Amino acid sequence: MIVSEYHQSERFETIEHELVTRLDSLFMSDSKGDDISRAFFIGQLRHLFDTSEVDDQLREQVSSFLDSVDLFLELLLSVRALPDGEEYADDRVIATVSFQSGLLILQPIHIHLS
Repeated sequence: MIVSEYHQSERFETIEHELVTRLDSLFMSDSKGDDISRAFFIGQLRHLFDTSEVDDQLREQVSSFLDSVDLFLELLLSVRALPDGEEYADDRVIATVSFQSGLLILQPIHIHLS
């Protein structure tokens, strides 16, 4: 689907937007996602593009995008993994700052937070 969309529009930005929208619905849902889901999603997409014959430019764009999404999800999940309670307030601040720093790196992806 990604390859055919890329060949149709010749723009990766549309694909990025669709993937981020789907990830938003998966990881922002009640189940909230987890590290296993993150690793599985990223791993499956990487495997698909590493083992198929696609345009080198698309492969590079997908690889870069997946690196960014993986970092974003890792930071997001680390913030969510912290338990409630005053004793974790400092950890929560540090994780939130790391998350916000990651968002600055990921800004070109136009990530939508709910």
